[in-house]
Amino acid sequence: MSRRVPQALLQRYAPLLVVAAILVWHSLQYNFVTDDAYISFVFSENFAEHGQLLFNHGHPPVEGYTNFLWTLILGLLMVVRLPPEITSLVLGTGFAVGSMYLALRVAEHISGAKSGWDYLPPAILALSSGFACWSSGGLETQMFTFWVTLGTYAYLRAMDNERYYRLLAVALALAAMTRPEGLLVAAIIGGHRLLVKVIGQRSIRPRKEELLCLGIFLVLWGPWFAWRFWYYGHLFPNTYYVKAAGKMSVGYAKQMQANGRYYIWQWLNQSKMLYAAPLVLLGFALAKPSSRRFLYGSLALCISAAYLFYTMRVGGDFMGLHRFVMPLFVLGAIGFALGLRVLVGLLQRFLPQRVPRQSLAIATSALCLVLFASSQYQLTRQSVR
Repeated sequence: MSRRVPQALLQRYAPLLVVAAILVWHSLQYNFVTDDAYISFVFSENFAEHGQLLFNHGHPPVEGYTNFLWTLILGLLMVVRLPPEITSLVLGTGFAVGSMYLALRVAEHISGAKSGWDYLPPAILALSSGFACWSSGGLETQMFTFWVTLGTYAYLRAMDNERYYRLLAVALALAAMTRPEGLLVAAIIGGHRLLVKVIGQRSIRPRKEELLCLGIFLVLWGPWFAWRFWYYGHLFPNTYYVKAAGKMSVGYAKQMQANGRYYIWQWLNQSKMLYAAPLVLLGFALAKPSSRRFLYGSLALCISAAYLFYTMRVGGDFMGLHRFVMPLFVLGAIGFALGLRVLVGLLQRFLPQRVPRQSLAIATSALCLVLFASSQYQLTRQSVR
């Protein structure tokens, strides 16, 4: 028995190790630290040397970052003399691999049984130029994506096992402490759960574990928010006052929204989500309302819609390859795999019986991966020149 267990684990995770290796190789094609990362590095250095999260030591603190948890972790590593130029890249790649693993687990949970289809989402992520690029870069992008993906996974599992609400609370709190959009994701998941209860149970009465989830979130996030308000003197990050409440948001609102629309178009085109979207919607539309696939699909669509509206509102990001919408890469990869699986099932009904479904699944998946890999390889080559 002791020999069979490691062999079973190896068979299960060997494909994931292969795609993880592909991601590492893909990320190393970029292997860079963006200028903006050094802003966080300075804050981290001052934290390591002086115990204060500020940019200019000896001056009043200004919140010049929007990635508290990332900056704090890099600062703690700098205390033990680990340079952020290296640790940020290692952590970024590690969190990216973690998101790929979670994508596998989400696919397994939705299908209810392990199959080869479950490895398609991590394979898509490994081949994606944007996902690989921002596994590098030195910023918090992949850590935030990991917390969001963990939150969606915990939410799905909580529908069957309420103990996962505790994991959901921790994941959402850490996401909100990593980037401001974490609060947006938490609000969407909370609203989605409320809507599901109203439609399915015709009740909004919270359950014990749901209240515990809210309590854990507030216990983790609340003291940090109170501290940053006391320390920096503002309720929101500086970027809010620049992009959402400052002169730029008024005088350049149309230009910012135009920039945001262009940013979204570039993401849809370069990530090939524009072509995958019909298949994603097909997979969700043909799901039974009570199924896990419909639950996940409706949540993914809500997060995507809110995220894209928010991205358009603030003008996106000046950096290439779409780090601002990185959590949507994972949602899209899982959605595409689910939609392709549904399409193969539909095609099977019209093909001769002698065509095995497994062969059809392998052929269609391989074709999609080859076409996607070709487009992303060209994009990567163009980006690293």
